[in-house]
Amino acid sequence: MIKKENIPNMLCYLRIAAAPVVAALMCLAAFNEEVARIILIVFSGATFGLAMVTDALDGRYARKHGIVSDKGKILDPLADKALIFGTMLSFLFYEFVKGSLGFYMIIPLCIILAREITVSALRNYTAKKGAVIGASIWGKVKTCIQTAACSICFFCYLFDRNVVAFCFICLAAVVTLVSLFPYLKMYICKLRELAESEEG
Repeated sequence: MIKKENIPNMLCYLRIAAAPVVAALMCLAAFNEEVARIILIVFSGATFGLAMVTDALDGRYARKHGIVSDKGKILDPLADKALIFGTMLSFLFYEFVKGSLGFYMIIPLCIILAREITVSALRNYTAKKGAVIGASIWGKVKTCIQTAACSICFFCYLFDRNVVAFCFICLAAVVTLVSLFPYLKMYICKLRELAESEEG
């Protein structure tokens, strides 16, 4: 029997498991034409959408039952990153095969990846120091924009509007970069507090 305190983390694992499925379907779509391409993109987008629904469900369930954990604070944003960035990488692959914007798309994806690596490194470092910091409002806004951008991109690729999809990926990259600075301020303050407590 599944314990209720394990449900939020299980939903996070479900998002992580969905990431390669979404990417694989989108990559297969790049090698198919007409009906098969459309079907694969629809299934990829539907899988992405259903997986992202669990992002709202796990947090709401955890808060409702008072089972927010340090593991969940780390696992939740990690699951989001795996699903969203994996999806964006499949868009990059799709562009290289079907479109002409593959090389240009590398730039916004590198910006997104650099931001995620920076925040993840800081989060892991502070966690080792005994201070677990969950997602802030900026992180949630960033995730919402990235999710919306990916969702719109599925429709764009469905109707061969690759340039529009690229524009939304760039928008997500800008928001992602801007969201880094509040995080840096927050982590710097937390590291100072930890340093002061160690000195005390």
